[in-house]
Amino acid sequence: MHSCGARFRVIKDVLSVYYFTENNLTSKAGKRVIDEMYRITKKYGPYRGYIADAYRILFLLFDRKGYYDKPFSQLSVFRKIYFGAAHIVLSILFGWKSIRAYNWNWASKQIRGIPWYK
Repeated sequence: MHSCGARFRVIKDVLSVYYFTENNLTSKAGKRVIDEMYRITKKYGPYRGYIADAYRILFLLFDRKGYYDKPFSQLSVFRKIYFGAAHIVLSILFGWKSIRAYNWNWASKQIRGIPWYK
């Protein structure tokens, strides 16, 4: 849409409602969804697409290992240091807001067999 010159506007109307179930494609896609999100973010994302690489780092090093599954305060000391240091470095490079926008956790849980849509 961007390449065709589309401009976005905020509206108050609800245009669609989506229900997650065990059987819909989004609930089963797992790694395919991650690969697609990476590809689209790499092509169209901020920071000339490099934010996709930051998200992939967060996904592979932390999300797939359960770092996002519980509050930061409940992580072990080692995990807090490791996870916190990575977030600081990535936030310096891409801005805190961009790193906080990471949202691939549902796919990580899906790949690990953890319910995420309830």
